[in-house]
Amino acid sequence: MNFRNLDISNLVADMERAPDEGKQPVFVMDSEGPFANDFEALQLKPDSQHHYFSRGAFNCIDALQKMLAYTGPAIVYLATWKINEDAARTLLRLKESRQIRQLVGLIDFRTRSMDPQVYQLITGVFDQLELSQCHAKVTLVHGNERHAALLTSANYTANPRWEFGIISTIESQVDFYQLALTQALEDALNSRATSNPE
Repeated sequence: MNFRNLDISNLVADMERAPDEGKQPVFVMDSEGPFANDFEALQLKPDSQHHYFSRGAFNCIDALQKMLAYTGPAIVYLATWKINEDAARTLLRLKESRQIRQLVGLIDFRTRSMDPQVYQLITGVFDQLELSQCHAKVTLVHGNERHAALLTSANYTANPRWEFGIISTIESQVDFYQLALTQALEDALNSRATSNPE
């Protein structure tokens, strides 16, 4: 393919396009009932799944706060490809208010070079932060008695694109994703130790 003659004007125009104004529709369904269009009204219940599909009506921070309202103060584990400054500052506020008792993260290693200011910020927010080749988007919230998992296509950013997610309070599902994320964190930690021997 001859890239010199490739017309990328459509791609450039799309990248420069402003996000759609206003919040877009949200579709929500839980394991007990029909579709709704109000994420704010969603009430998490034990042993249930709550599905959503939206374009910019809410983000991972909104979902995390809904899970914290369900679990109470909690230990939070999250994996994401990207995190922005607003999300990082909200995580810090949630820690300062003790809604998040401990914060553990697995984030793609490109964050360090692509957004060094945000990387500097999050190193002070997370109690443990590991970098890896991470495209997974999962958040696990462990309260004293209640637990929840968020599985989503979205990163910890504000994104006007269509995104989906499932919030599960089914213990076996939360346990499964905790086991998987713990393994990914251990792999990242071992990789760091191998590449930086003392």
